[in-house]
This record gives sequence, structure tokens and C-alpha cells, in this order.
Amino acid sequence: MSEAVTDRAASPVNLPAAIMFTASTIAALTVLPVYAWFHDFTTAGWVWFVILMYANGVAITAGYHRLWAHRTYEAHWSLQILYMLFGSMAFQNSILIWASGHRIHHKHVDDVHHDPYSIKRGFWFAHIGWMLRDYPSNRLDFANAKDLEANPIVMFQHRHYLGIALFKNFAFPAIIGAFYGDPWGFMLLGGLLRLVASHHVTFCINSLAHYLG
Repeated sequence: MSEAVTDRAASPVNLPAAIMFTASTIAALTVLPVYAWFHDFTTAGWVWFVILMYANGVAITAGYHRLWAHRTYEAHWSLQILYMLFGSMAFQNSILIWASGHRIHHKHVDDVHHDPYSIKRGFWFAHIGWMLRDYPSNRLDFANAKDLEANPIVMFQHRHYLGIALFKNFAFPAIIGAFYGDPWGFMLLGGLLRLVASHHVTFCINSLAHYLG
């Protein structure tokens, strides 16, 4: 038995992640087409899908990645709050966990056993497989994130992450949609479809981008 297979067999399934990815994908492939068949989606709904998709991307790229993981610049607290809120909407874990894990990735990028999402373990593993099991390389250790633990915005989000993420993913698009008389359509486009799409766009950085070099 290969070492990779042994490692996978010894690592328990990460049920919250497995359920979220499975449920969101199945819902996007079934509920959205059924809703579109009977109700259709409005132009405003699609416009807000693009806006929220873009906001998620900026929050992850400029916030989680460049600001907090790499500390490449300083940001006013108001911008940090926007990054925190829309980063939560991307449902990629808290800033503290994401940034700490990314720092580990860079530290061990040539170490297949310690890089949390090493492309050397395969395209699927780097894309999403690393999150579906509790691999040893995923163990949390915030020793590399003392600066983030000292940031009150980061820690507020970390303590209340699930509530913020659920509100931003479902209630927030529905509230916007209510102003257009279409809360369900907005929740499906700006919530569900945007979530699945933003997940895989981001995951392609770990898989496709690393695979291509």
C-alpha cells in the first residue's frame, strides 16, 4: 500500500467540510435548474451574483492572502471589516485559520508531508481533497500567527465565524433580493451559486495554477 493511500486511510473524514461541499454542489445542480424552470432569474439577480462574486474574490485575494497571510501592506480598520465580512461569505474558514495554514504552505512548499495542500499529492488533493479528511498536515498551530491573534477584527471573526458566514451567505443575499421582490432568486444566485463558483475559482489556485507552475 502506498504511503499516500496509508495516510488517507488513517485520516478520518472531515464531516463538516464533506457535508458542505457535497450539499452545496448537489443543491446547485438540482435546485437552481428547477427554480429557473419555474420562476427564472432576474437581470438584477445576475448582476448581484457578479458583484458578490467579485467582493468575495477581493476579500480573499487582497484581504486573507495579501493583507493577513503575507502582511504586504497595512489597511484601515474599516477596510479590514469589509474584508472580514466578505471573506466570511466565501466560506473558506476564518482569517486566523486560513492565513496560518497559508503560511505553513509557504514554509513547507517543497515538503509533501507538511504542505497542507501540496500539488505533489495530486491535482484532486490540492484542489479539494486536502479539506475532506483531517490529515496530519492540517493540524492547527497558531504559533506562526501571533500577529493575527493580536488583531481584534481577526479574533472577533474567528470567535463568531459560523454565524457571520451563514448570515452573509444566505440572509444577506435574501435581504438584497427583498428590495427587488425576489429574495429566493437572489439567495440562490448570490448565495448558493456564488458560493460554489467562488470555492472552485479559489481552489484552482491551489490545483490548476500550481499544476501549471
